[in-house]
Amino acid sequence: MLILNIKYNKMFDNLPIEVSAHIYSFFNKQNEKHVFSRISRKYNKIYWIEQCKEKYGFSPEEDAREIYLAMALIDEAIDKKNSIDEKEIDLFYEKLIQYNTNYPGNSEVIYHLAKLYLRNKSKYQNIELGKSLCEQAATLNHNGARQLLGSFYRDGLYGYPFDALVAIKYYKDAAISGSNNAAVELGISFRDGCGSIERNVEQAIYYLNMAVNRNDNRAARILGLSYCDGIGAIPQNQEKAILNYKLAATRGDNIAARDLGSSFRDGLGCIRKNAELAIEYFRMAALREDIEAAINLGVSFAFGRGCIAKDHNESAYYLTLAANSGDQRAVKMLEDLNMNLKLTLN
Repeated sequence: MLILNIKYNKMFDNLPIEVSAHIYSFFNKQNEKHVFSRISRKYNKIYWIEQCKEKYGFSPEEDAREIYLAMALIDEAIDKKNSIDEKEIDLFYEKLIQYNTNYPGNSEVIYHLAKLYLRNKSKYQNIELGKSLCEQAATLNHNGARQLLGSFYRDGLYGYPFDALVAIKYYKDAAISGSNNAAVELGISFRDGCGSIERNVEQAIYYLNMAVNRNDNRAARILGLSYCDGIGAIPQNQEKAILNYKLAATRGDNIAARDLGSSFRDGLGCIRKNAELAIEYFRMAALREDIEAAINLGVSFAFGRGCIAKDHNESAYYLTLAANSGDQRAVKMLEDLNMNLKLTLN
C-alpha cells in the first residue's frame, strides 16, 4: 500500500520508488504521519522552510526541501552508524553544495557536508575536506562540530593528535553552549578515562549533571546506572542511583523505568530488592505502551522472577497489553500461560 501511495504522488514521479519509500518512512518514524499527505499537495516552500527552521535553526533562502532532506538523511545515517546511502544523497548533494557556495557561512550546511565527507565510505569520502569543514563549522560555534573535534582530539582520529586539553575545550564549549550530547560525552569520558582524557569523578558528575539539569533523560539514566553499578570513577551510591533513574522515569523515559524496575526486582548493583517498587516502575513504562516493560512484568509474574511473586492474573494482564500491541512473543507467552494453567487445574 505504501508503494502504491507513493507511485501516484506526482511530486515523487522522478524519484526511484525505494528512495520515495525511505523518505516517507523517515517522516513516519518522526511521528509526522501527516507529512506525506501534505507533501502530496506541494513542493510547498513555506512548509519546508518551517521544517528546516524547527530542526536546524535557519530558514533556507532557496531549495528548502532539498536542503532539509539532504541534512536529515545524513543525520539519520550517522545516528544509525550506517554508511550514507548514495542513491538517496545523490538526489540532494549538488543542491547542498550549491547552497554552500551561494550562501557561505551557514554552520549547519557546512557541518553536514563535513559529516558526509568524513563518515561516508565510498565516493563522497574526502577526509581532508571533511576536517577543514568541521573546523570551519566549529569556528562558527556549531556545537555538533565542536563535539566531533573533541572526539577527534580525545581518540586521535583522522590524523589529529591525542590532546586532552584541546579535546576538553571543544567538548566544554559545546556543553556550555547548550549541547547535552557534548555534556554527556564529556561526562562519560571523565568517568571512564577515554582516549587522552583521564578519569576524574568530580568532572564526570559535573558534566552529566549539567545535562540532567537541562532535562536530558539519557544523562539521568546514565548517571543512575553509573551510581548503581559503580562505573568508572563514579562510586556506588544507592540513593543517587535511584534518584537519577527515577528522575528520568518520571519524565517519560521508559528505558529508565524498566532499568529501575529490573534493579528493584533483582537487586542489581547497590539497589536492594523491593517488589512493590519493581512493579511500580515496570508498570509505569508498561502503561505508557512500552512493550518490553509489559512483557518483563508479565514474565516476572508468570515465573516469580526476583522478588516478584507469581500471579497468573497479573501476568495475563500485562502480557495481554503487549499482545494487543501486536507483539507475537506476548501472544505465544499468553498461549503457554493458559496451557500451563489448564494442566495445573487438571
